[in-house]
Amino acid sequence: MSASHVDEIFLSLDKSAEAFTADMELVVASIEGIYHRVYRSEPSVRGLNRFLSETEQIPAAAARLAGTAFDRFQESTPFFRTAFNPENPANPQTLSLAVSQIQSATEGVRLQAGRRFRAALVSRSSIAPPTGSLRVLNRAGQSFNAREMFFLMGRKAMLDLFNEAQIDGLQAEGQQTARVIQRDPSHPLHGKVFAIEDYPEIQNKWFHPRSNALVGRSN
Repeated sequence: MSASHVDEIFLSLDKSAEAFTADMELVVASIEGIYHRVYRSEPSVRGLNRFLSETEQIPAAAARLAGTAFDRFQESTPFFRTAFNPENPANPQTLSLAVSQIQSATEGVRLQAGRRFRAALVSRSSIAPPTGSLRVLNRAGQSFNAREMFFLMGRKAMLDLFNEAQIDGLQAEGQQTARVIQRDPSHPLHGKVFAIEDYPEIQNKWFHPRSNALVGRSN
């Protein structure tokens, strides 16, 4: 895989992640919009229930957006699986897990807004939290700005889809090893060879959400 190919892949990856994030910003904005509208018109327990009811389907809609974004990434990324079998679909488990995580994160934003609604009622506040204040918790319980979190989740999902397709292709050829291809050739991990069976153990360490590393052929 040439340096220009690697650059093209990451340009497509980051462009796709930004587009996905823009979609998710609209999702979060819709939750906030319903929050403000309902809180202004009905600041009560009944209003809270109304808010939760009106936003109930939003996480599922976010999951559908995620699925579409991940499919679009695979279709538009140069050299995606072309070294192997371009007709081979992405790992369905990876895709399903990524979509499920986006749905869960969106549900977290929705429930966080519900908790703020309840807290505002208790404090008898006449003002709802400011727009853009909703945050997302990751699986470790860390709090992130919603935009940043969805960008990282989307980028990681797309990176995994690409790298696992590479792993699948190498395994189909009977290969037992792969190597790390860094966008920056001076990176200490660039060129490092690893056993394919060890990929699950290093996946989140070497190929983390901000990583510029791909899986490549070792020979």
